[in-house]
Amino acid sequence: MAEHQEAKKDEAKPADGAAAAAKPKSKLPLGPILAVVLLIGGGVGLGMFLKGMLLGDKPMSQAEKEKAEKTAKEADHHEESLLHSATEVNMGELLSNVRNQGGRRYIKMNLSLWLNKEAAAPFAGGGGEHGGGGGGGDEIKRILQASLEEHLKGYDLEELTDPNIYRTLDRGFRALIEKDLHELISTPADKPLVSRVVITNLLVQ
Repeated sequence: MAEHQEAKKDEAKPADGAAAAAKPKSKLPLGPILAVVLLIGGGVGLGMFLKGMLLGDKPMSQAEKEKAEKTAKEADHHEESLLHSATEVNMGELLSNVRNQGGRRYIKMNLSLWLNKEAAAPFAGGGGEHGGGGGGGDEIKRILQASLEEHLKGYDLEELTDPNIYRTLDRGFRALIEKDLHELISTPADKPLVSRVVITNLLVQ
């Protein structure tokens, strides 16, 4: 019985050898293929790694340091010059209906203007929002508020919900305020009056 089983094992060996011989052998070496895949897949990361090995971490040059410091100082100077050359005028809350919505939707926001000293002078000591105390500054403010709210009626819902609405409103408000202020106070027509437009709490409902 043991001899019979041994014979079966011996008979199976040639078949196994034939199956192994029939299995196709890879003609391409695996090592170079993996190297190419890693090279392509590594891309920029590999390039940066090799650059770091060859060049090392390059410290910032003196010229680059001076340029960075100059940029930071210019930014600080701009903010400082704004505080010294301009005055903030709070326009209060603006409220307007949204165009083509049948009065069902509205937009509101708070608005502040940074005006040069000459343009801001009439507002000194003036009243608050939509009314307030007397004086020329309050009257100019009411005119501006009415003009800006009328301007808002020209925007539809799609424009007001666009991601760039702040930039759009800034551009429209700035041009309108410059025009109205030059008409309301005696200043040269080519002299800029608005240094900054600040829109906050914008809500469309």
